Amino acid sequence: MPLEQTGAVVVGLDPSAHARAALHWAAKEAALRDSVLRIGHAWSLSAYDLPGPHPLYDAPRARAAAQDFVDRAAAEARAGHPRLKVEALLLDVNAVDGLLHLAESADLLVVGSRGVNAFVKLLLGSVSEGVVAFSPVPTVLVTVEEEPAAAGAPVVVGVGADGAAPLEFAFAAAERRGTRLEAVRALLRPRHLPGYLSIPPIDHRGHDGAERAEVERLVEEAHRAHPAVGFRVRVGPGLPEELLLDASTHASLLVVGGHHRHGRFGPSTGRVAKVAMHMSRAPVAILPRS
Repeated sequence: MPLEQTGAVVVGLDPSAHARAALHWAAKEAALRDSVLRIGHAWSLSAYDLPGPHPLYDAPRARAAAQDFVDRAAAEARAGHPRLKVEALLLDVNAVDGLLHLAESADLLVVGSRGVNAFVKLLLGSVSEGVVAFSPVPTVLVTVEEEPAAAGAPVVVGVGADGAAPLEFAFAAAERRGTRLEAVRALLRPRHLPGYLSIPPIDHRGHDGAERAEVERLVEEAHRAHPAVGFRVRVGPGLPEELLLDASTHASLLVVGGHHRHGRFGPSTGRVAKVAMHMSRAPVAILPRS
């Protein structure tokens, strides 16, 4: 299906509560960006409650039910954002391939993160794992939380060695929301984290100062394009994923860099991104990295 290069916000839809939360988040984000919201739904022969014969024997009715499902979702998005342009599309392939195709003409891809249980959430092969591993654009995972972020909650970004792209994305997100930015970097210390390669304890003070100076330099460079956004730099000992998960409890959005690579058992998103996408209390944006 050829698609116009619109810079759209694409959201994957299924009947789950997490996908519904993703729809609401994506609609708000598209409105903030003044972009098209493109809803993609991979339909199934057996996903809809149809009366009469089993839907496996009635593909036209199942497809019609799928179209009705996605059209109702589009109407719901328009009701919350009357000026928003919404497109509702049925995907005739699996969800991962279909959403990745839509992402080729988009600026952002949004999916729900299903919270079945801690073990199932970490299995490879889920829709969220697949799209994050291969998406050409930033991907946001949205989960259902009992306590949403407070108004004005900051955008939190993990600042790694390639901090420029995540910082630019995070500053732009904070500016659209009228909130501040919190930049986080973890310092690995051998006394607390045995097995990690680090520097001798005697050099910690100088190394910590150099790390903070580097983060501050990267933040200041990104801040020039978004001078109205206030920011805070947080550098401290620990694992990166631990600091980011802690910060996610008071964030409106968590931004991290990801990986596009293949390991022995399939696509890998990197340790920090993988932990964040499954355990963050806030929606998490994972940026593609070649």
